[in-house]
Amino acid sequence: MRLLTLLLLGILYPAALARSENRFRRPPGPGPTGDYRDNPVYTLGDEIDLQWETSFKAVDVVLWQQQQPRGNTKSPFSKLAVNSKAKSLVWTVGYAGFPSSHDPELSPVYFVQLFKTGETTGNVTSHYFNITKPASTTSSSSSSSLSPFVSRTLSLQTSSTTSTPANTTTTATLALGPAIITTSPSSPSATTTTPASEDRLPRGTVAGIAVGATLGALSVLVLAAWVVVRRRALRRKMAVHTQSDIVQYAARQLREKDGVVTADTEIRERF
Repeated sequence: MRLLTLLLLGILYPAALARSENRFRRPPGPGPTGDYRDNPVYTLGDEIDLQWETSFKAVDVVLWQQQQPRGNTKSPFSKLAVNSKAKSLVWTVGYAGFPSSHDPELSPVYFVQLFKTGETTGNVTSHYFNITKPASTTSSSSSSSLSPFVSRTLSLQTSSTTSTPANTTTTATLALGPAIITTSPSSPSATTTTPASEDRLPRGTVAGIAVGATLGALSVLVLAAWVVVRRRALRRKMAVHTQSDIVQYAARQLREKDGVVTADTEIRERF
């Protein structure tokens, strides 16, 4: 009995040890089946260093798309490596190697599985992870980080109104389906443009304005000249007389007085 126990341990222990050595390191090992809450997210075009530990001499690395079971239809897959003796692989995130029936929109959830080369069954799998489009494309196309079988959903709706030369209002809605972008013209501008010909004045009106402006300018000049002459005359009248002016004035007064006396004397002599 003891010998049988030792024999069984000798058979089972190496198998258990070999099984424990076969596991993924990046992405990490598997989580609960159907639990996508802690999925790593990889963007298309990123380079991911896949790493694993194995006791197999050579392995095949297969990428699976996680989908809801549909009868006997097998989920699409792509072989990333065949008969590889390495324990790592730099993978450019993408859909290379998938069959034409592969539809990325059905599910963004994927996982990687190791097979011993030459075998078609195995239980060495990685954790689920999501493959998404770059931010510049996901914002204008669709939200591809979710799938119909994932319990949690996300709906994002953004609305923006901007003033553009065409005065349009753009509303973008992002949800599980493709983005819907509607553009509706707003009310036409109330301002109108007057033709250049209507802005021109008649020639007669222009001539009248020119003549009126000229006459007004002449009137101002004449008035200014009169004010200057008037001020000069007032200054002359108000000027202070010098001593010579006073002497001349006195002499003129005496002469006038002498003339009056002489005339009076002649009149008296006659009578």
